[in-house]
Amino acid sequence: MAKRSKRVFISYASPDKIAAEMVADALEEAGLRCYLAHRDNRGGMLWDQAILEALDAAAVLVLILSGASNSSPYVKREVERAASRDIPIAPFRIEPVEPSRSLEFFIKIHHWTDMFPPPLEQHLPGVVGAVEQLVKTKKGKQGENPTVNVYPYMVSRGPAAHEAFVARPGEPWDKTVRGSETVENLRAKLL
Repeated sequence: MAKRSKRVFISYASPDKIAAEMVADALEEAGLRCYLAHRDNRGGMLWDQAILEALDAAAVLVLILSGASNSSPYVKREVERAASRDIPIAPFRIEPVEPSRSLEFFIKIHHWTDMFPPPLEQHLPGVVGAVEQLVKTKKGKQGENPTVNVYPYMVSRGPAAHEAFVARPGEPWDKTVRGSETVENLRAKLL
């Protein structure tokens, strides 16, 4: 079986279809292949199987975050699948909403980018730049020792986590956690 090239999976709720298409068009114009369920699932395909295949082949998941996506069980499943597969998640809010509790669990550590106030077009260059960086980072890590960015974890847990992590309570708590750790080094520090 031929290996599929990596694509950007765009997760969105149906009412946000136009925003998802605009993001996909901007990314594809920049040379990144995108997957939109309503566009790329062919007739006769099993919907859930097509979504799973596209997610498993994704380099990045772009989440179009809105009130509609907050309440979509499909968006939640797509984000959960990406998180469980260590696929980078790039949340882009198209309206001023906080993520639902179920989405927050998966995206809290990710930087969110706001795509409002309108017009949406003014925010697309930032979206493209962010996604290009994630794809580049993901490609660079393939075949290397896997790394874990511990900074979001440490920031969310604060000084106590830092002290436990580095066993040096006197230094600034966020100094040593910037950047990435190899899985082996992180495992050694935690054990």
